[in-house]
Order: sequence, then structure tokens, then C-alpha cells
Amino acid sequence: MPNQPDYLPQAPEGVQRRILRLLLGGQDERLWPLEVVVHRVGDPITALDALVALSDAGLVHRWGRYVIPTRAAMHFFWLFG
Repeated sequence: MPNQPDYLPQAPEGVQRRILRLLLGGQDERLWPLEVVVHRVGDPITALDALVALSDAGLVHRWGRYVIPTRAAMHFFWLFG
């Protein structure tokens, strides 16, 4: 992908957006089990690659078997919906 460092996984941006919408879309749910996120995406490899890319970009944190959006991701979502 142009303009991206070589170390980032080549996960499609659409999958990254889908995961962020999932994580940020719930009113009360912010801590998501990794299995649920992978299941919602449908392809485990693509989902994990997208999560790595989002983590490297500072938009999600992974704690063991859970995924949570960062404060930066939540603030951006609040600003731009």
C-alpha cells in the first residue's frame, strides 16, 4: 500500500474501519473479547492483521484475550462520528 511503512501488516483498510466501528459503536461496551471481534470479521487472519495494524497505529489496545479502543480512537470518533 502506498505511503505506509513496510512493517505494518497489509490488512485491508475496510476491515480496520469495520473493527473500529464495532469497538466504538456500542454505548456501554468498550472491552471486547478477541474471539468476538474475529468472529464478526469472519476471517481470522485478516482480523488479526487488522488488529495489529490498529494497535501499531495507536488506535486499539490488546489485553490478553480482550481488545479496547484507545482514548485517541474514542476522541476521534466523538469528533467525527
